[in-house]
Amino acid sequence: MKNKINIDVETVRLIYTKYRKHITYGGIIAVSLIVFVFFVLPKILSLSSISEARKLEIQKLQRLKKNLKTINSQDGSLLDSQLQIVSSALPQDKDFEGIINAISIAAGKSGASLDDYDFAVGSIKDAALSVGGYPFLTLVLSIRTNPTQLVEFLDSLAATTPLSEVINIKQSSAVATVTIIFYYKPYVPSNATDDAELPNLSVKEKALLDDMSKWSRTYSEPSFNEAPTGSSSAF
Repeated sequence: MKNKINIDVETVRLIYTKYRKHITYGGIIAVSLIVFVFFVLPKILSLSSISEARKLEIQKLQRLKKNLKTINSQDGSLLDSQLQIVSSALPQDKDFEGIINAISIAAGKSGASLDDYDFAVGSIKDAALSVGGYPFLTLVLSIRTNPTQLVEFLDSLAATTPLSEVINIKQSSAVATVTIIFYYKPYVPSNATDDAELPNLSVKEKALLDDMSKWSRTYSEPSFNEAPTGSSSAF
């Protein structure tokens, strides 16, 4: 038994003596691999993620600089005017006064005589006609007018705020019954982040605002003396 152990020990010594350099090199390589895998590689990976985060922060900073440039290039009084225009065209709530003023202006321009009016709750059928699903207020008008005056009345109303849409017309003798819906839209809180890019108005949007500004000036004119008579139902 002892001889066997001695042989084994001698064998190991012989192998170690013969291959000592190779074993040393292998150990160095093994230790190097361990150090690389457990220490160097994680550092390299962390540097990669840090570099990616740096790129994102640079992009964020560039957007903020661009937003600041956009804000500084804006005319505050012009923005206030544009906000008033769109708020007049599409109020955030039911604008009864604006609606009455609009139909009074349209009646004065066309020469039509308004007999009666009635605010009514919009039906589901009417809701399908609404643009973009905006809520609306329904108004039924009784107008003493001829066909020419009726067309002029509708044309004038189409260029007067708040935004409206005629959904039904019934002509009987010298009296026309017109059903109109007036749109409004409550303000929705913005979900934009602080570093979200601020958009500029497109050419089409600016042109639309220019047209709407003419409606807004019409809307701001004094009401005509001939205001519609009648009473509005609860809404």
